[in-house]
Amino acid sequence: MLETPRVLASIAQPTASIHFLIPCERMPHVFGPAIEELLAVLKEQGVSHAEWAFAHHLKMNPGFFDFELGFTTSAPIQPMGRVQAGHWPAQRAAHTVYHGAYEGLPE
Repeated sequence: MLETPRVLASIAQPTASIHFLIPCERMPHVFGPAIEELLAVLKEQGVSHAEWAFAHHLKMNPGFFDFELGFTTSAPIQPMGRVQAGHWPAQRAAHTVYHGAYEGLPE
């Protein structure tokens, strides 16, 4: 189920994310392990995070996704392995939440 999209005004926030440039068919295989990797780094550094992860798509070329997967955080992190520190500026953005298995997302 996809919630009705809405426009939100966000505040500036630090982020922790992993950048991916992968073939589209790899997407279902990278999400779970990447979330676990992000959560392990945040836990090790004692930094709290938003309840939901974000996927920030930078480019969507035919056959490839170029995106960041991450969390907004309560404080800046120290980069560790693939997990990089970032920052989201205050901005207006469209927001929605999908509830369900990844395989159902294209529907």
